[in-house]
Amino acid sequence: MMDRRSLLAAGAAAAGALALPAARAQAYPDRAIKVVVPWPAGGNADVTIRPVLDRMAQILGQPIVAENRAGATGNVGSAQAARATPDGYSLLQLSSSTILNSALSPDKSYDLQRDFEPIGLVASTPMVLEVHPAVPARTLAEFIAYAKANPGKLTYASGGIGTTAHLLSELLNLRAGIDMTHIPYQGGAPAVADLIGGHVNLYFDVLPTALPASREGRVRILGIAAARRSPKLPEVPTFAELGLADTVASVWVAMLAPKGTPPAVVARLNDAMNRALADPGVRQRLDTIGAEPTPGTPEQLSALMRVEFDKWSEVVRRARIKAQ
Repeated sequence: MMDRRSLLAAGAAAAGALALPAARAQAYPDRAIKVVVPWPAGGNADVTIRPVLDRMAQILGQPIVAENRAGATGNVGSAQAARATPDGYSLLQLSSSTILNSALSPDKSYDLQRDFEPIGLVASTPMVLEVHPAVPARTLAEFIAYAKANPGKLTYASGGIGTTAHLLSELLNLRAGIDMTHIPYQGGAPAVADLIGGHVNLYFDVLPTALPASREGRVRILGIAAARRSPKLPEVPTFAELGLADTVASVWVAMLAPKGTPPAVVARLNDAMNRALADPGVRQRLDTIGAEPTPGTPEQLSALMRVEFDKWSEVVRRARIKAQ
């Protein structure tokens, strides 16, 4: 049996062991932080996250380095981040495209919901439905009525199999009870070019690139796939206003940490991220690329990830979409 002195010593040692992670979390960060961006430099995800990381570095007092690890539609960098030490010094930039890819073709080496701790949503860019002016519909209701009366006649473009534009168009097929024909392209730019040229009838585009063509009369924007109307297009209704409440999609960016990262560290990162998103300079830089700051909690990001994965998995299954 241990004497009183031994019991006190053991208790002090246990208390010290418990206090050590908390002390480390309090001192966090004390060196540079790396954020793996699993997409090429200069892409939407990359240019969206960088101004936020720059401001977070100032808030946290340590450099934050964005490391581009592109490959396998986001899987290479994501798998690398999943294996990192969960200490808050190696993070992952998550994008909506990674969720789409995991629904279409899951990578067995990692699981976004199992292997990561959510930090928070950073920014999102809403999607809009644009049609060629020759399409005989000036409203979303007229478009759906025309599509129902002409099954298989309308063609929709996408930047490729499994892209947001592809799956969102198939979601519209399912929810509105219409039948449109998919024409995939090698990226969004050629898809838009053929839409403007009248070779396809419609395309789901991000708002910043759709606006100039709309103002010039080369396309007509009929609806926005968002929870609310955009201040940039206040006259354009949402799909929810026509009863298609879950026909919502945006190109969004978020941040994750490896599973097991201390809660205090996650909270510190979330606070720094939300403070960065409140900065007028950051908001201005995001606005120039059409991204809307979306501060929030880890719990909100976790819920979004579940909803998005379930929604797109249903679309992939019901539309019988196969990865290529």
